[in-house]
Amino acid sequence: MNQARARRSHKSDIILLGTLGGAALVGIILLILWLTQTGQELQRAKDFDLLWTVAPVWKAPRPNPDPSPDPGQGGRLEIYLDISKPMGGFLPPPELSQESSGFRSLVDEVPNQMVSAAGNTRSAIQWLSVAESLSELPGQPSPLTRKNFKGNQSKLDEALRPMMERLDRGEVKMAALVTDLIATEDLIGAQGAAQALSDWAQSGRVRTGELAIGLFGARVSYWGIDKCKPAADHLGCWFSEQAQQYRPLTRVAKKPFYILLLGRGFDNVDQAGKGLLEAAKKLGLDPQWELLSKSSHPWKIDPTKCQARNAEDPKQGQFALLRNKEGVFQCQRAEAVELVCPIPNGALAGSLTARVSWDKGALAKIQQDRVVFTIDCAHLRSPQPTKDLVAILEGPPEGGWSEEWKKWSAETDDREQDLGGTLHLEDFIKKVWLRPDRIQMTSDTILKAPGR
Repeated sequence: MNQARARRSHKSDIILLGTLGGAALVGIILLILWLTQTGQELQRAKDFDLLWTVAPVWKAPRPNPDPSPDPGQGGRLEIYLDISKPMGGFLPPPELSQESSGFRSLVDEVPNQMVSAAGNTRSAIQWLSVAESLSELPGQPSPLTRKNFKGNQSKLDEALRPMMERLDRGEVKMAALVTDLIATEDLIGAQGAAQALSDWAQSGRVRTGELAIGLFGARVSYWGIDKCKPAADHLGCWFSEQAQQYRPLTRVAKKPFYILLLGRGFDNVDQAGKGLLEAAKKLGLDPQWELLSKSSHPWKIDPTKCQARNAEDPKQGQFALLRNKEGVFQCQRAEAVELVCPIPNGALAGSLTARVSWDKGALAKIQQDRVVFTIDCAHLRSPQPTKDLVAILEGPPEGGWSEEWKKWSAETDDREQDLGGTLHLEDFIKKVWLRPDRIQMTSDTILKAPGR
């Protein structure tokens, strides 16, 4: 009996040891996995990239002129062609090969990109011309020649007004205006077109992205037109608005023309513009495209490079905060650490406010052109944060359009070397670009809450 009891006791000990050994093995495996996922990757926080998302903030919605149209109605596409005489200079003179015009190639591409983005193979495309007034064309001018450009004026508002009204009423899905943006109005350069567009470009439906506006530009060969004594064979003249006279070209210039796109659907307009951009690049041209109403939707901006430093002595490195690339962190000392990040482009730094998602253990403040996050490790050990640390910056916008347009803008047009730009184009961009009342910048995760 004693032997049987001893055998049972020995067997129980073996089972107990096996159970304990198994539990220990599981614990070791879990520990290894945890170390693999966190501990081995955690390093003393030094430099890291921080991504930001920018979203518009509106004080109050602007009223729409009419009730929103049925999206199923009005699938027509319209193309307005500025037929003022100076536009004919984008085409080579009759004695030269007519296949060398990037202008003609891109005008022919406009209906293709509009149908691809916003229509279908059965979409009705209406062509119209604008000079002294607006006229319907029997169809696409093909081939496009200098004879198509006979207008003595360029009243672009005669085209812009129906473009905006028909989109508001839901009669049209997308409209394009092919022009040099120079209107023969009281305002010189591109300012006349900006005045006609500016209110509509800030309207309620543009703010929501229901309607959108974008500008495509391309620098192409410009031979001038026959309006003054030529300086060289096969060359004509350009018109200076400031001098109010024609001047002779001494060489073929690279002069910009534009395709202004207005349409229903943020993505539709952007797709058509990007399609024109790719087509121009394939032709070896110098193009530019921007969705001027892009701030109706949140957008990503380039990451900023942040640095970690000792809060008590910023010149010294910090040793309290460990962090990996995913934002997983660990405090190994009860000290304060500062994370210093440049303020992302697009906001007025002097008017920004900053806050963070944690109730304790982290603060944010603006210092000149930087935002400084103070991480107090002494308050992060117990209890630990239950949500990720992100930052929110809010303030009035500053610019927002592509800086490239500055290279397309000119302050004068009475010198031949100025023809690579358009008179007051930057003023046009500033007035037509959709400007939110305020913008809100939200960072990606700075520090990840434990267990998330």
